[in-house]
Amino acid sequence: MSGERPEFSEWAVVELMGHQRIAGRVTYQAGVLRVDVPQVAGQPAFTRLFGSSAVYSIIPTTEAIATAVAESLRAVPISRMDDDTDADNDPLEY
Repeated sequence: MSGERPEFSEWAVVELMGHQRIAGRVTYQAGVLRVDVPQVAGQPAFTRLFGSSAVYSIIPTTEAIATAVAESLRAVPISRMDDDTDADNDPLEY
C-alpha cells in the first residue's frame, strides 16, 4: 500500500460479515481494507486488515463519532502468530 494513493480514506464504521463491527480511520487500496482503530480509554490504537469480501458495509462519519463507536465496541487487537522455536510449546495446540 505504500507509495500509492488510497482509493478510499475516511473515518468510518465498518460492518463485517459475521455480525462484527469496527470503527476508525479506514483506507481501501488494491482490494485490502485497512482500519486504524484509535486509542480509547485503557486500550492502545491498533490496525486490522480485511479482504473486501469480508465487508458488509462502510458508514463514513466524523472522527469524533468513529472514536466514540470504537470505544463502545471495545474491539480488541489480534495477536500476531509467530513461529515458536520451542518444540515443546506448539502454537497450534489448544
